[in-house]
Amino acid sequence: MTTEQEEVSILNLQVTFPDPELPPLSLTVSPEESVQEIRNYIRDAFVQERCITSFTLNLNGQPIDGFESLAEIEGLESGAEIQLTNAPYNDHEARLHVIRVRELAGFTNTPHAAVGQDAGMTSFNRTEGIDKNPTDYMEEIVETKAQKEAKAAAKAELKKAKALRKAEAMAKNEDVSEDEESEDEDDAPLRKSTQKLEENSPMHGFNLEESKPLQELFPDRQNLPAPALLSLHLSHWNPPTQAQQLNGELLYLQCATLEGESYQIVAHTNGFYVANSTLGSFDPSPKPLMVKTKAKKAKKGKKTEAEISYVPITTENMHHSLYDLLVSLSDKFAKKIAANYAELNAAGMLSVIPATNCFLANPWLTKPAGFRRPDMARNQELLSLKHLEGQDDTREWSEDLQSLKELPRDSINDRVLRERHLNKTYFDFTEAAVAGAVQVVHGEIQPINPGEPEASHIFLHKGIFYSVGADGSGTYAELGGDEAARVAASKDLQAVQQLVQFDFPEIASLCTTVVDYQGKRIVCQSPVPGIFRQPENAPPQVKYGSVDSVEEIASEEAFGEAFKPIAAAFRLKTHTVKDASKEHSLHLAHDCKGLAGTDGRKYLLDLYRLAPVDIAFQEANPSYPHRLTLLRFEAVEAFFRHQVRAEIKKQALDEDEAPKFEVEPFYLNPDAFVLPSPKEDEDAVRAASEFVAKTVIPEHVEAVIAGLGTTPIDGNQLTQSLHNKGIPMRHLKTVIAAAQKSDAAKAKFLVQLCEQEIAVRSAKHLLRAEMAKKGANAKYAVAHVLNLLLGSSSNVFDTPAGLLKVADTVQLSADEAKAAVAAIAKTRFGYELDTALFAQRPVQILRELAGKLGLQLLQKNYEFGAEPFAVADVVNILPVFKTTTFRSKLVEEALEAARNSVGTDKNIALQLLRESIPLAEQVYGSVNSELTKVYNTASYLAYEMEESMLAADLGRRACIMSERCSGIDSVDAILNYLNLSLFEHAIGNYIGSLHMIKHAVSVWITVCGTHLHPDIITSLSNAITMLSTLQRWSESRHWLQNTIAITEAVGAEKQLAALRFQLAQTMCHENQYKEATDEMRAALKLFNTHYGEDDQNTKDCAMWLKSLTNAAVNVERKKLFDKQQSRLARQAPPAQEAPKKGKKGKKSKDDKGEKLVAELKKKKKGGNSTKR
Repeated sequence: MTTEQEEVSILNLQVTFPDPELPPLSLTVSPEESVQEIRNYIRDAFVQERCITSFTLNLNGQPIDGFESLAEIEGLESGAEIQLTNAPYNDHEARLHVIRVRELAGFTNTPHAAVGQDAGMTSFNRTEGIDKNPTDYMEEIVETKAQKEAKAAAKAELKKAKALRKAEAMAKNEDVSEDEESEDEDDAPLRKSTQKLEENSPMHGFNLEESKPLQELFPDRQNLPAPALLSLHLSHWNPPTQAQQLNGELLYLQCATLEGESYQIVAHTNGFYVANSTLGSFDPSPKPLMVKTKAKKAKKGKKTEAEISYVPITTENMHHSLYDLLVSLSDKFAKKIAANYAELNAAGMLSVIPATNCFLANPWLTKPAGFRRPDMARNQELLSLKHLEGQDDTREWSEDLQSLKELPRDSINDRVLRERHLNKTYFDFTEAAVAGAVQVVHGEIQPINPGEPEASHIFLHKGIFYSVGADGSGTYAELGGDEAARVAASKDLQAVQQLVQFDFPEIASLCTTVVDYQGKRIVCQSPVPGIFRQPENAPPQVKYGSVDSVEEIASEEAFGEAFKPIAAAFRLKTHTVKDASKEHSLHLAHDCKGLAGTDGRKYLLDLYRLAPVDIAFQEANPSYPHRLTLLRFEAVEAFFRHQVRAEIKKQALDEDEAPKFEVEPFYLNPDAFVLPSPKEDEDAVRAASEFVAKTVIPEHVEAVIAGLGTTPIDGNQLTQSLHNKGIPMRHLKTVIAAAQKSDAAKAKFLVQLCEQEIAVRSAKHLLRAEMAKKGANAKYAVAHVLNLLLGSSSNVFDTPAGLLKVADTVQLSADEAKAAVAAIAKTRFGYELDTALFAQRPVQILRELAGKLGLQLLQKNYEFGAEPFAVADVVNILPVFKTTTFRSKLVEEALEAARNSVGTDKNIALQLLRESIPLAEQVYGSVNSELTKVYNTASYLAYEMEESMLAADLGRRACIMSERCSGIDSVDAILNYLNLSLFEHAIGNYIGSLHMIKHAVSVWITVCGTHLHPDIITSLSNAITMLSTLQRWSESRHWLQNTIAITEAVGAEKQLAALRFQLAQTMCHENQYKEATDEMRAALKLFNTHYGEDDQNTKDCAMWLKSLTNAAVNVERKKLFDKQQSRLARQAPPAQEAPKKGKKGKKSKDDKGEKLVAELKKKKKGGNSTKR
């Protein structure tokens, strides 16, 4: 990109403030950014020093507030000055300002129902050897072209000078010392790190065979600093009367400072002031205060200290910011805030910054509850952002969502605005839906049909429609009853999520969330507009699909045309369905309904059949609990592509016809095997179903065994990997059968993990059923069943007296509970489960169960014996939910563009990379699980472009974000730590990189249950390379021997060649030439077997072996010579003083082998020379 283009794409602006004490703010922004984004930046820029929330921005005296982009503002050029002026408050702005000041002071909001104890905790800020605060990735840390050329020229000159010195020395038969030969400016980080390294490396004493104790798995709670005020909340004098509102009074606040003083404060349209009100009397008039005047009197030409006087407060001199008022009232206020921010910065600000549009991860183990500070504002729902955003009132979620979907997306600014609001709206709905579902389970919301059975109850609360995930009306009686109804909710959600990603703006889908809480499933949806307000003689709302089962089908043409793109996206075939009167041509399954909303939009709902039946599984497992077994969307897409590839190949063989054809014949009929359908449609669906079992599963298992796919570490990663291939979890038995055909270690581990997942899922069904029993106490039921499965007792000790009366709700013995789990495994998976697995892998099963049921247990080292769990050990039971989320296509496109430019133009790729990250943060906010993926992808791209500092910075962010959003012990966090170790190594932080690997591997072993995981070899090999870089040869040899033992145990013989080669090289540095020769000979044999004689690694190994053999002979010869010289020395007279050291003589031919080994060793210092 040229300099002119860069100037056009950047605006340098200066913002001035009415307060002369605030210096102007310089901004470097893109013309595509909106004015609102500038406003938000200004609010955040002074969050620690001021609280600026209500203001206008002016250019040349004209306001420029709004959502337009900067490029659209007439007269705005680079270098322009924007004036900020204070704006009057209204009720909304005043409440927002108070909330910001409370947050600034250190108060926290009331936690959500889905937020557990220690949610979003991270161990990153307690990991040694790492910078806790990632630097600003927007800083220019990349060298310019001129700097790189200058550095390269200097390096070339240095190498030329070294070569000249070496040539001169060789001409004079002199030696150049090894240090001089290897010395290079690139060794500076090595020397620096070596000086920092103490006697032992971070890997010293690390035992792979001992998993991390549960007591140490999660770090101690990081308590937030104490607030800068004793209290700040709404006063009991609220609300202002109509007359007082006319005077400009908006809110009344009560504040207590750290000095112990109490004040009644009025929020006025013009600012904030202290009133004459007390706890017992109301007087909102301004109270004169002892304040420091700004004017200083001159006395004999000298300035005196500021005078203290009573100053009457008027609407002209009141403080516009509550922050400024509090600073004037309390000397400790600003000092405490500064101290709090310093403490948070030391811990890592990204580790504690609150999440605004995502749920943080809840650890499954948590410490006992700590000290809780009193805060009256927690009881005051008015002081809540939810109230400000209208969530306390009935909100038209469907209308809001569809209006956002219909926003323009012509420019980048339009797309950012649209995607940010869509992402926030989906989160807001999920937040409200989960809180409402918990209330439904607790019986705090009244059903709108109380006279019907409990399973048929429906609820309407705050604009959200709730229903129980059970077959209360008998709709699913022939499909499996309650089990089918429960699955239908999940299938519907999956289809809605797919629609959200396809993003058809003309089709309206419903916001959907499915919540599982204490054994009950609650389905939450936004209602179709007008569905509860139908006039008596109004036409039916259902315009497409089943109106009354198959008795009446609607197929309005306008809806059919609108649904065509959806059918194509889901690879669904247009087919004919006959009702009681006529035939209808449908694009979707007959169960899917198209409704006409009163807002004129076309709504699509009941989408649980947007995929064909998995008929092969259904026929092979007639005893399965329900018949709503459908193919996954990924499997339908894979089968479609398989068919199309086959047709392309077929047509390519025919020279007479061009390879052009319609793809619609390869679509599948979603109603095949549900309604009478043509045989060809049924055959196609059957072929797709068999394709999963006979092709997809074997190919996936083979790929994992061959190392072409990742070997999962835990059940969540296993589930994700299978789902990505279109394999439902009900096929676990087929996966096990495919893996058992191989004797490879990866196959055996895959079998073990699949068996564990069957055990966990079966136990989950048992626990869910026990918690859902009428009259059962969920906390007691959890402790009881866990004891039955992971212990051997049917008693629960430490049962509170109040729970003894519900103890008889769980009437099972340990043997009966395990037999029940085995029976569930047989019914749901067709697998004979050995329940001894519960005793073999208790920690791993407990962790998986806690995640699937929302359990938080007391963090301690459980002794899985007779009675490992007490009721008090069950700290919390949280709702587990799946919901619709929105992923930004704009961010994905920006990252993809950067990825595609890496190989062609690095500068453009780097610019695109730097632009994609702010885009992601604008859409997702500061904390979001999607940001983890963005940081992870961006760090890899930066690493690939050799921008190591940028890669390390983004890698640190990825670690923090993955821990906070996915969990400290999540696989995402483990892998991000391992990635970061590479980036830290690239910038010379070798010790920090070893700390990263040690942390990741220790968590890995605890989660996995063994150190004999096939993929752990790569991580240990990286640690060995780093130890070699630090020249810690003894530790490097120790870990090489450990890694070789693991490699042999898991049967990864091909990897042994490189490891034995590296071990031989390491032994050379310890002058163990004989042992090194033996190892090199073994490595050469492996290279010949697995790579062949012509492979470069094989040739390198052969060269090393030859040199080592010569060196070993020379060492033995030298030992013999030294022995002879020692004997002669004892017989000879005392020697004269040795002459001073001068030039060395010529080397003998016998030294050639040692010389070659020395040269090879110098090459080895940079890392292993073999290709992996």
